Amino acid sequence: MSRLLRNSFGAATVLLVLLLVVTACGGDDPPTATPTSRPPTAAPTQAPTAAATSAPAAAPTATPTLAPTATPAPTATPNPQIPRRLDGKRGGTLNLRVLNLPRSWDTYDTVGQVDFHNLGPMLNNLIWPDPYGNGFSLTGDLAQSWQVASTGDTITFQLRPGVKFHDGTAFTSKDVAYNLTRAWKPRAPTMTYYQARVSSIQSIETPDDLTVRVRLAAPSNAFLQGIGMAGVLMYPSSQPFPEQLDAWKKAPIGTGPYRYKGSTATTMEFTRNDAYHVAALPYADSILFNVIADTTLAVAAFRAGRLDASNFDTSAIEISYQDLQREHRFVTKKVNIGLYFLHPAQKAPWTNPAVRQAVSLFLNRQEIIDGWLKGLGDMAAAPLMPPELGGQWGLSSRDMLSRPGFSSDKTADRARARQLLTQAGVKPEEVTVSILAAQGGDGLYGEIVERSFAAMGFKTKLDLVDRANLVPKLLRGEFDFAARAQAISFDDPSDYPSLWVLTGGGQNYGKWSNPRLDALYAEQDRTLDIPRRKQLLAEFQEIILQDNFVIPEFYRFGYMGHMPWVKNYPSLPFLFSPWYRWEQVYLER
Repeated sequence: MSRLLRNSFGAATVLLVLLLVVTACGGDDPPTATPTSRPPTAAPTQAPTAAATSAPAAAPTATPTLAPTATPAPTATPNPQIPRRLDGKRGGTLNLRVLNLPRSWDTYDTVGQVDFHNLGPMLNNLIWPDPYGNGFSLTGDLAQSWQVASTGDTITFQLRPGVKFHDGTAFTSKDVAYNLTRAWKPRAPTMTYYQARVSSIQSIETPDDLTVRVRLAAPSNAFLQGIGMAGVLMYPSSQPFPEQLDAWKKAPIGTGPYRYKGSTATTMEFTRNDAYHVAALPYADSILFNVIADTTLAVAAFRAGRLDASNFDTSAIEISYQDLQREHRFVTKKVNIGLYFLHPAQKAPWTNPAVRQAVSLFLNRQEIIDGWLKGLGDMAAAPLMPPELGGQWGLSSRDMLSRPGFSSDKTADRARARQLLTQAGVKPEEVTVSILAAQGGDGLYGEIVERSFAAMGFKTKLDLVDRANLVPKLLRGEFDFAARAQAISFDDPSDYPSLWVLTGGGQNYGKWSNPRLDALYAEQDRTLDIPRRKQLLAEFQEIILQDNFVIPEFYRFGYMGHMPWVKNYPSLPFLFSPWYRWEQVYLER
């Protein structure tokens, strides 16, 4: 990958973040001293932890509180503030290409969790991996600072004073408690997207309007990473979802740098919030999202100067931007989109591990990368990102490519796959495989997967559904294999593999279970010893590759881009990075 940035949790990674520290500052406050030792870890996404979770509950209408109890004193190792760029040029409209407008408008919903790229201009996070930071550092957003108690299980956030929603009401600890509780206690199966990352929460307290105290059942490496994800946005508690979601959508408000102005079928517009809590920001007068799904039309719009930059656009996979680069100095930035994998259902004959292994052996991963992705992928698909791609916890690419199933020469793999099927008594010509995939780009992935099963001799049925109906079908188990993808937000097991493989995991649609896998995940989340955590996660990945509860296929890459007059465009380690606020981007035409 051209440039995978690393976030600042590292080589004391979690040790500094969860046990030693964390007074992390953001915004336009004066910088603080830098810790003496902070080796990098890989950049930050999601997954269920083995910590106990609470049963779904009704959306809170009051701030969750507990009677005050003694809180262990925090250690106050300061985290360097990420300075905002405050010398940009003000004015103009930032015209952005988008592939779609919001689906559900609620980023805590499985369907709407990608809506942060539409809603980012008008909403803030509590903390976030600032895209302008040194190494994509986790820093404060609406939180001015936070501290972790010496026991590692209590985190106290101090909120930035004077922050207001667009309707003039104050942003307070009640709003933070409302949003964190929604993530912690989802009310429906489709609203569990962030639950795994915050499942260690034991209680949320609000001693005053600017203080939030979160008590964890045990120290958790996943927690701060999880609440720093792009979609964990701070919505107003005065309009609880889902009861008042439709009303909020008619006149949505947030605390962000831009106010919502209106939408049409193909556009969405925001205007500057002059009362934004960072006085010099934002720079643009307005933002206009333009839905242009066809890549040829998008390139023509860029060439004509009607578009300034892409927003959640990876269309360089389908059409080259080389002419734009040559003619107009168009700037592209490579980004890691995510891991693609097959998810088998717990049905015969797939309950036999030898049969699942045969499927993994037979798949031609490089053929998919070359044929569909035009080479923009890597088949060293370790369950966690390999170090060669910028990861910290993954098995190495060299290791992965030496394994059966991951070789570009499929002769021996396929012979062994047929042998395993014969030994298992499976006659492919007598078995129909139902393959579930989302429509659109992932539908092409599903078609290629279908061809792989057909080449094995199976009868096939490809079920392409729109994304709104995909999760319900997955929950009902209406598939033999689901051709799926997991977009990456950060490099951590809490971001992606744990969601699919842990017992009761939020996206473990096959309902698979391995107690050893659960125990390893729980232990690595608690441990603050980095070498020990790497050792635990190596075993964790080995079991995933042996069990084949999910069958990793490849990592996919893409491009984002902008015209040369767009300045201060942020770095993009992952497509799901929280950079979609555009507050520091300006135009210099």
